[in-house]
Amino acid sequence: MFNPNGNEIITLAGRDYQVQPLNVGKLAATPPALRIIHGARAEVFQLRDTSTNTLLALKVMRPPFRKPALIRNRALLAQLSNVRGFEACQLTYFTPQSHPNDLAHYPDLEYASLMPWIGGMTWSSVLDSRTQFPINDSTSWKLAYDLLVSLTVLERNHTAHCDLGSNNVIVDLQNPQTTLIDFDEVYWPDAPVPAGLPTGTPGYRRGTQNQWKASGDRFATAILVAELLGWRNAQIQNRSSGESFFSEAEYNDLSSARYLELQEFLDQLDSKLGSLFRKAWNAHSTEVCPSIQDWRRALAEAQHWKAIPLDYRDAFQINWSAVKHDLANLSGQPSGPALAIASPPLVNGQAAGPQTQPSPSSAAVVNPDTPHPVASQPTPPTIGCMILFALMVLGLLGWWILFVPH
Repeated sequence: MFNPNGNEIITLAGRDYQVQPLNVGKLAATPPALRIIHGARAEVFQLRDTSTNTLLALKVMRPPFRKPALIRNRALLAQLSNVRGFEACQLTYFTPQSHPNDLAHYPDLEYASLMPWIGGMTWSSVLDSRTQFPINDSTSWKLAYDLLVSLTVLERNHTAHCDLGSNNVIVDLQNPQTTLIDFDEVYWPDAPVPAGLPTGTPGYRRGTQNQWKASGDRFATAILVAELLGWRNAQIQNRSSGESFFSEAEYNDLSSARYLELQEFLDQLDSKLGSLFRKAWNAHSTEVCPSIQDWRRALAEAQHWKAIPLDYRDAFQINWSAVKHDLANLSGQPSGPALAIASPPLVNGQAAGPQTQPSPSSAAVVNPDTPHPVASQPTPPTIGCMILFALMVLGLLGWWILFVPH
């Protein structure tokens, strides 16, 4: 397995990166301990670009999971990477076709990926700490709503994360917002069926049902939102089972003490929120769980908003033609833009400088309740023709009002 030393310089695609050591204060480890995250399928190392000081994450797959299928989602993720909350989708994959020289030097990096390092902490770390990271009412609302906006982007585009849980949600408690990570299992229409269908994240699933479907995130969303809303309450914090509020066994227990306590809290917070959580808990499959948009609407109503606040992310639509074209031409093609390695510096977990994202004004005309079609999206010339036609109609109407006798 890839095993660099802390502070070691490694060269990838002609750029130098320093493997970041773990900051242990005055007691420096010998050799330096690594800033690394250990997972079941991969290890994630923190690197620093020596030219730009940008922090990046190098995800190295364990040998059984180094498979070409990892890059089947690259075109989809490249589009999502321009949307806030999905910065971790800006990936460069190391494949035998795209980086033969790097793999000759570091063979364990086959099908590894390089991405921006997301600032903040995993929601699982907050849950596991219990009362160490309390949040107030305002932060609780903002985190829950921000997560729902991101997940609505996926749901509206008939897409699902499929491995949603506290380990894959990064939270910024100072500037309340969330970021989703680890999209290896993502579902999208007409995607190649994976060899092993994902069954979800322990603590955020009911049993080991297949989660690889458009509704695959619904049950996990209900649990995450309930946790985020409940964390304002010290009694709820003290009841956490660890890296998830519920243990795996509790999802088959309708009399679970943790469930009853969190259910009572949500009922008191807002009856509609309590009703949605009860419906999700009693659902026998993700298809009958409340939709993510149901949760978003309920949170807006609970805060007495007259309408669901629109977010520029509501304007985002996946260009399915580009995704399917890339999939059809995947064999022998580069695995990602080379410039993805030279990512711009991150500020508070976001890329600095101009962002390629819709303006707030463009989002104001989008109804988040309306699903976007799976078919290919209109090309810019088609949209231009529609706008021109609308202007012509308005012009004729104005002429009729001004010059035709009434």
